[in-house]
Amino acid sequence: MSAGATFRQLLASEELLVCPDAHDPLTARIVDMADFDAIHMTGFGTSLARSGYADVGLTTLTEVLDNARKFATQVDVPVFCDADDGYGDVRNVIRTVEEFVHTGVAGIHLEDQATPKRGIISGHEVVSEDRFLSKVEAACDVRDEHDEDFVVVARSDAPGAENATLDDAIARLNGAVDLGADAAFVIGQSTEEEVIRVGEEIDAPLVYDWNGYHPRLNPETLTEYGYDVAIVSMLATRATMIGVYRRAKQLEEGLDVTFEMMDEIEDLDRSWVEFAGFSKVLEWEEAYGQIDVTDVEMDG
Repeated sequence: MSAGATFRQLLASEELLVCPDAHDPLTARIVDMADFDAIHMTGFGTSLARSGYADVGLTTLTEVLDNARKFATQVDVPVFCDADDGYGDVRNVIRTVEEFVHTGVAGIHLEDQATPKRGIISGHEVVSEDRFLSKVEAACDVRDEHDEDFVVVARSDAPGAENATLDDAIARLNGAVDLGADAAFVIGQSTEEEVIRVGEEIDAPLVYDWNGYHPRLNPETLTEYGYDVAIVSMLATRATMIGVYRRAKQLEEGLDVTFEMMDEIEDLDRSWVEFAGFSKVLEWEEAYGQIDVTDVEMDG
């Protein structure tokens, strides 16, 4: 079964699908080892990991596709990707979806933020409803031509935009669903009442962003309100920021932090050898008669 077909089955489940974020193949593998059913490839974290720049439209389609391909090869569950605004107009969206279909990921979401993109910074604007819907329609047509199981999610950042409201988000996402979008995704709900409105007024599978800025609702409540997927935004990226910074600061007190981390890894139910992917490499070598794994010793 393809990644898209598996993801569609998960969307149809009565249970909330929790998709933790990852930003590179290593963090994707680690999240996969934690036994979640799907993984979200973050746009914000991908931008930071690949370029060092914030998620303000500076990451290219080529960089994002390369990341997506590597995710798909490193994990055993469907990968759901942030495809920004499709990287341009309708022509760019057509190429973007064609390329993503061939990466092996399960699907993407397309947003309506206008250029210059501002990410999570206040002051952003969204494109017109007509322009957004034309891009969603193009994405769905490409999906139908190349892989009907590939999932296309329409995302609106209209709530909180300088030139739009939650009403606009609901209207354009309903329009996107009518054109074939498989699910709807609203960014920017500021109150629980707005979360409820989205669940009541959009007739489609719904994605929620557990980003720390939206109302902090538990899985049971989100399911009650009609949501089907919860992305755990910036999970791996924030963990990296916090962990690396804290450990780097500890080096001011001496090098013992290195040994402490080695001990911490020993306490996990996975070894650093597994996190680093050595086990898979040894399986390759044994499969083709290069080594006998029973003769190999690995520290860690």
